[in-house]
Amino acid sequence: MATYTLSGTGIQSLSASVVALTLTVTTLPAASGNGGANPADYYGLGTLRAGNPTAFWEPFTIVGGPQWIPLPYGSTRLGYAFLNGAAASVVEVFGSSPLAFPLSTLPDVSLASPVDAQVLAYQATTSKWINATPAGSGVTPGIVKYDEVVLAAATGGVTLPQTGSFPSSWRTIQVRWQGRCSAALSTTNVNLQLNGDTANNYDWENLLTTGATVGGSQAQGAAAMRVGDVTAASAGNAAMAATGELWINNYVGTTWWKEILGQSGANWGSGANQVQVNVQTGVWRSTAAVTSLRIFPATGNWTIGSVFTVYLL
Repeated sequence: MATYTLSGTGIQSLSASVVALTLTVTTLPAASGNGGANPADYYGLGTLRAGNPTAFWEPFTIVGGPQWIPLPYGSTRLGYAFLNGAAASVVEVFGSSPLAFPLSTLPDVSLASPVDAQVLAYQATTSKWINATPAGSGVTPGIVKYDEVVLAAATGGVTLPQTGSFPSSWRTIQVRWQGRCSAALSTTNVNLQLNGDTANNYDWENLLTTGATVGGSQAQGAAAMRVGDVTAASAGNAAMAATGELWINNYVGTTWWKEILGQSGANWGSGANQVQVNVQTGVWRSTAAVTSLRIFPATGNWTIGSVFTVYLL
């Protein structure tokens, strides 16, 4: 929180994330007029104009104090012009804006212990909007883009979701990715771990095709599950990357081990037999609901610009 005294004219820098100001006039000029309100409002004191780095918004007239000055979102500076020797103390306010009204305070809304993925539904018997679970056995219908990471720096692994835990209102997780790896190889495996489990609790089977050659591989009791391959640093062109997706069905279930489906395509050159297709399935030996996942290359780092998008359905 910052407090400062303003007088004359100038521009005051605002702290990050400030949502409003409270203003108290500390020097009241004799020439200022009384508007007749209670508490007293005055005229002829001056104006304030909030702004961002580009421009300023419409001015607020200073009328006295204590006075609320709500700030538009993204305000970073405050232009001021005090008249006739007036001065004021200004205090920055953080948190909820004084002009923000919670949904629950509206007279025609009645919320009771809302949870993730509920919607507003009109209840005719009470003439109010209430929170309710959508129809469909308690599972949110449709597909939603839930999370996305676009790497601004190289990293060894990406953990999703960024909020820390998947909600329990959907049935299926789909992750679509495109990326490249820093390893000094043509391609390397893309691996998956669930719920932070790094123990030997994963089994997987892979089918790989390059040109007319078809091959396969598998692992039992591994520390991660192979879900694709990614183009790496030895690829013939820096613009080459791999793309893929993986599916986890019934991720909220707690009866069976979790089965994962994955597929990917990668290329490392423009000649024959330099493009490959991977299809794989795997098992996580746990009946726990999936709350998070980590996707990472077997060797090296994901490079800048790699993107990972999560859909829930």
